[in-house]
Order: sequence, then C-alpha cells, then structure tokens
Amino acid sequence: PDLTGRVLGMDAATKALLETNTDRSEGNWGPVPEMHDTNASAMAAGPQLDTLITAAVGDLFAELNARGARISSADGDEVSLLSWTKGAYTSASARYLYGPANPIAVDPSLADDFWAFDGNLGGLLLGVLPSLTARRAYLGRERLVRAFSAHIAGPNAKVDDVAPIIRR
Repeated sequence: PDLTGRVLGMDAATKALLETNTDRSEGNWGPVPEMHDTNASAMAAGPQLDTLITAAVGDLFAELNARGARISSADGDEVSLLSWTKGAYTSASARYLYGPANPIAVDPSLADDFWAFDGNLGGLLLGVLPSLTARRAYLGRERLVRAFSAHIAGPNAKVDDVAPIIRR
C-alpha cells in the first residue's frame, strides 16, 4: 500500500483505507485482498482472459487492415514498430477494459500519457516532490486521472460496457 500510494498519488485517507486488512488476518476482505483475487481470476486461463485476447487481436487485425487500405504498394508506409504496437495495444486494451467511449478512444493522446507514467514509475516510487523529480510520470498520471474521473462521472460510462475485472 505504501508504494501504491506513492505511485498513484493517494491522499492519506485513501492510503489508510488501502492498508486495511492487507494480510487477511481479519478475514477474506479489504481492498488489497479483493484486488488481488479479482486480478488473479481475471488473468487466469479461462473465458475472461480469452475474451481480452480475442478483443485485442480483433483490434490489431482491424488496425492492420485500415493501415493496409491507406497505403499503396509503391509508396510504402514506415512506422516505428514499438510505437505502433504500443498504440494498438493501448487502444485495444482500453476499449476492452473501459468500453468503446473510454477516455483513450476520445483522446488518443492519453495513450502517450499512460506510457509516460508507466515508463517513469521509479521517480514516483521515491515519493519526493514527484511533480519535479518524476515530472513525466506525474503529469501523465494526473492527466489520466482527470480524464478517467470525468469519464466515470459523465454520461458515457456504462457498467455494461466495461470488462468484468473493472466492473468488479
């Protein structure tokens, strides 16, 4: 919980809630045990993981087909494989996890914020003036938090559109 609190920028009250019954000594309840069980079941071999993979592969094929339709064989189309893969993975995962009207679908530049956050977590783990010492991760995280907060509070967030792991 301490590391998670620093990475996610939690206030003291939220961090205290997260620290409740982390070792299950008071029974099988609490935020950390429930998140652990939810993640373990969603990522285990079976229907939920199959659905995620199918959705991601379907989006990958759609992107490849769309890119192929836009180029002619004479001109070619050069892209950074890493950047393209990250973009395809991010949009497919966001669509599956958060539904078609998710913030990344609405504003694709949020994918860059996610990868800035993900790629620079070390500075956030230190927890020392993250807005200065881990600026890219901090700014990416804060922009994502604002976008997802607005989405969740807005009319386009539909429980039926999100993946079971998010619903739970």
